[in-house]
Amino acid sequence: MKKKFIAMMLVLCIAGLSTGCVKIIDKGTEGQYTGKVKFDAAGSAEGLWESVEADISDNAVELSTLLTEAGGKMSTVAEKYGVNGKNNFAVKGSGIVTIVDTSKSAGYIVVDLDDYDGSEEIRIQVGPTFKNKDALGDAQTVTSFEDYTNQTEWGQVKDALIENVKTHVTGDLDTENLEGKTIDFAGAFSASAGSSEIQIIPISLTVQ
Repeated sequence: MKKKFIAMMLVLCIAGLSTGCVKIIDKGTEGQYTGKVKFDAAGSAEGLWESVEADISDNAVELSTLLTEAGGKMSTVAEKYGVNGKNNFAVKGSGIVTIVDTSKSAGYIVVDLDDYDGSEEIRIQVGPTFKNKDALGDAQTVTSFEDYTNQTEWGQVKDALIENVKTHVTGDLDTENLEGKTIDFAGAFSASAGSSEIQIIPISLTVQ
């Protein structure tokens, strides 16, 4: 029996030498051995939040000015005001809340914008679901696709920025008592061809 055991061990040792050493590692610790760390989109977006907020607020154009110059055709002001010449805009403004609609997950408020009497309906999104959610990431200049490994990571960061909007901007907003109030806001939107709605994702929102 002892001889059989020794023979078996010799076979296992030889097999180990021929196939190499196999090490079992715990899930989640792979980076310690491969040097590759799992991408943390939430942490990255949280770290960027203050810079993104400042970037959009500092570079925002008055929405009333933008809409007046556009005359209903946002493409005509894309080169002047759009980020990288695209239909992504950083804007700011103030006005009176005339409608609060949170009946669906894509909640929004409608604002009667100061110093503007055009026909567009100006909506500020309050979530928890946000439409055209890439607009926030595309209307800032702090970070871009080139800073990440691939499009997946960049998309995850833009999604995580929206989560920061929920945490820092809209999460504690008292929408039930907002109608009739005057607000100041800054945020971003992407212009859609043929649409008469302006769907703004807020980066800041203050009730006067």
